[in-house]
Order: sequence, then structure tokens, then C-alpha cells
Amino acid sequence: MTPDPGQGAVDDPAMVSAANAAFYQAFESGDMAAMDAVWERSDRVVCTHPGTPTLRGWNDVRRSWALLLEAPFRPEFIVTEEHIEVVGDVAWVTLVENIIVTGGSGAGTAVNWFVRRGAGWAMVGHHGAPISRGAIG
Repeated sequence: MTPDPGQGAVDDPAMVSAANAAFYQAFESGDMAAMDAVWERSDRVVCTHPGTPTLRGWNDVRRSWALLLEAPFRPEFIVTEEHIEVVGDVAWVTLVENIIVTGGSGAGTAVNWFVRRGAGWAMVGHHGAPISRGAIG
């Protein structure tokens, strides 16, 4: 099967899905080295954690993840409604984050952006937001 012009290779969605899963696994396990491996380390990365201003640049984004991964809780993510788009060397994933923590659970929505890095994919953006009751959709 030949990809459409301007689209990624046939196996790219699976590779992007694996990179996306590696991001959530790094978060769940509190593994900063694994989180480092997921992200591109550049000034163009961005991250918006729920309820916070957007962070720009690897140093600020990394610092935010280091603080989150030091927290005593370990969330479990059950990712659903994952939809992957690949256009050339850029991919984005939209999904629902079903989050389970000690004493409760909740749901959020996220968009994760990736760029081609050699034979794989590196995260350049994450935007997470809670899903409120009565949300449109």
C-alpha cells in the first residue's frame, strides 16, 4: 500500500501510537529518563498541563515533568478514543485520558504532537484539559 502524497509511511500511525504510549508509560512509572526519551529537546516544544499557562521550551517543559513525576501519587492512564493523523513529518494524536488515582478517577482530553526523529517520533507538544460534566460533544 502506497501512502497518499504528503502523508506519512504506512507504518507511521503504529509508530506514533507507540511513541504516545511511551509518554503515558513514562508518566505512570514516574521515570524521568523515559520522559526525556519521548520528548524533542528544543525551544519549540510546548506543554499545557490542565489549568496552567502554556510552557515553552525544553527547559521549562522538562522542569514541569520533573515536578509532576516527583509527586507521591502515580496516576494510571487508560487511553481511549485515540485518533492519529500523520502528514509528512508531523503527527498529532487526539484522545481521552481516563485517569485513575488513589481515591478517585476522572477524565481528560489531550492533544499530543510529534515530529519525525530519525526512524521514530519525538513529542513536541502536549495539551491536556479536564472534561467537565455536561460538556458539549
